[in-house]
Amino acid sequence: MKPARIHVVTLALGLHLACASLGLAARAEEQTAGAATVKASVPKEAERPPIRSRWDVSLYGFAELDFMHDSTQSYAESANATPIARRGTYAGDRAQVVATAKNSRLGFKVQAPEYAHLNASAIFELDFFGNQPLDTSQNDSSVFGTVRVRHAYFKLATPLVDVLAGQYHDLYGWGGSGFYPSSVAYLGLPGQIYHRNPQLRLSKTVGGSSLSVEMAVAAVRPVMRHSELPDFQAGARVALGGWQGAASQGAAQPQLVPLSIGISAVGRKFVIPQFIGVPRNSQTVYGWGAAVNVAVPIVPVTSLEDRGNALTLTAEYSRGTGIADLYTGTTAGAKFPELANPGRLQPPPVYPQDVDGGLVTFDADLRAKTYNFSGFVVGAQYYLPVARGRVWVSANYGQIALDNMLLLTPAASWGAVYEKARYFDANLFVEPTPATLVGASFQSTTQTYGDGAEPNNIRVQLSLLFFL
Repeated sequence: MKPARIHVVTLALGLHLACASLGLAARAEEQTAGAATVKASVPKEAERPPIRSRWDVSLYGFAELDFMHDSTQSYAESANATPIARRGTYAGDRAQVVATAKNSRLGFKVQAPEYAHLNASAIFELDFFGNQPLDTSQNDSSVFGTVRVRHAYFKLATPLVDVLAGQYHDLYGWGGSGFYPSSVAYLGLPGQIYHRNPQLRLSKTVGGSSLSVEMAVAAVRPVMRHSELPDFQAGARVALGGWQGAASQGAAQPQLVPLSIGISAVGRKFVIPQFIGVPRNSQTVYGWGAAVNVAVPIVPVTSLEDRGNALTLTAEYSRGTGIADLYTGTTAGAKFPELANPGRLQPPPVYPQDVDGGLVTFDADLRAKTYNFSGFVVGAQYYLPVARGRVWVSANYGQIALDNMLLLTPAASWGAVYEKARYFDANLFVEPTPATLVGASFQSTTQTYGDGAEPNNIRVQLSLLFFL
């Protein structure tokens, strides 16, 4: 083929390919425009309504590290009402240091959607102070804390009455309602009502934000399985919402609490075997308690953002019989007497005790009797006019007495039981950030034993907390 002819053919082929390319581009542009039109008619992803659960679940709690130095070797992590070792004994003459993170807590709150004017919610709260075997090593006891249920309950709020079912603070003493003292020490303090129980509670609050009155009754786990009846608790609480102050319950973040007063009572039944080795009959006695709690903002505040110069007082007085467990396991060393063994049987007969210690015993005539208790705790917490009140101090004094302890205890055993305990603490709190808290505390506990001895334990405690 001649060169000129080759050039003409090549030019024609190039023009054809160019036209084809232009056609494809035009079609592609039309398709892109059409796709854009279709895409514009579809809502953007951000404009679609979000898909969320109808249940509101929130997490709360804190991680805590505690260091304690005791002047005696009487306590483990918590002190509460544990008998103090006497001077002149190995444990009473030697000090100890305890370090633990077992007071850390984790909780979940679940709020269900409202249904027919009914609001249902639930709380699950755990810590790590569960029971451990007696032969657990010191390392395992301190490091591998056993999970323990603190709270596990649900609440149903209705227009007529509120229902609480599960394990929560006892209604007796109005636990969790703003009356607890501010202290680095583990609650309850000596003389303070501090207890949780499975219960079914009915309550009703009337009034408004400025003045409210809450009334409640509860059927509570019985003090002993064989009592045949649940414990019964009742109470009333009055609060002036327009008069509020800052208050920290225990070693916790401060909250606004109103000027309030609460009264409460408990009644219970004991059915215990007669005092012989193989009982066939039983004896019945009754326990009861009455308590008054107050929270008084001496210098009120309207917001927790600036709580400097706030001053709040808390106080509790209680009296009753057969209620040792409601003072955080107070037994004062009380035990059932030993059965007579005139025949010198081996092994000697043992009384089949089926009730916790410190609640009930037998007198010299073998009649069942309950131990009488009276206690009080007063406390003050003052928020310094420094860093908007994020530094505060508190002090508490508590006392508990058993007026019939020695009457129900053989004289030979008076050295093993105490009839009075006195407690004092002074605390300093610093809140470096809204999520962290550092507390330092000096705590002194003295117990008066039946034989006149008065052992004392001094505890110095440092606590560091991070709140979820």
